[in-house]
Amino acid sequence: EDYLKLLKMPRRYMNEELEFITTRYDAKGNIYYPVVKCGDITLHFNHYESFESAKSCWERRKRRIDWNNLFVMMYTEEREYANEFIKLPYEKKVCFVPFDSKEKSLIYVEIREIDDMIHLPFWQIVNGMATGIYPYYNVFDLIEKAEFSPIVRLTKMNNITKRVD
Repeated sequence: EDYLKLLKMPRRYMNEELEFITTRYDAKGNIYYPVVKCGDITLHFNHYESFESAKSCWERRKRRIDWNNLFVMMYTEEREYANEFIKLPYEKKVCFVPFDSKEKSLIYVEIREIDDMIHLPFWQIVNGMATGIYPYYNVFDLIEKAEFSPIVRLTKMNNITKRVD
């Protein structure tokens, strides 16, 4: 919800000061990261060990924003959030979802015949696609051209997980 709120009014949130709230541990319980407030939304800087490093990177990245060439991306398992995402006024946007849709900006990630993936949380599969663990799309095509297949079918053949178009 907070990410969608940020995407609806990004300039407003880029002008807000970050305020440290707490430190949290990741799902595995071995990495701690800062949680901060940015206006009325909460941000989890789970790739940073300290508030200072997170804030420094946030400020640096804010200065590099090209407001005329934004690309936004997210994932959700909730149709309600996907419908909100569809309404966002961005030309280049992608949302990964675990359900079929005819919407141009939604990519349906269908998992078939992959017992070891069926039990994974959806976020872990999407993150694995983004980091190359499951190489099913070219991130540069998404960012530069907003070109993608509306469905990613994952299947297992000969113990290799692969994309099927």
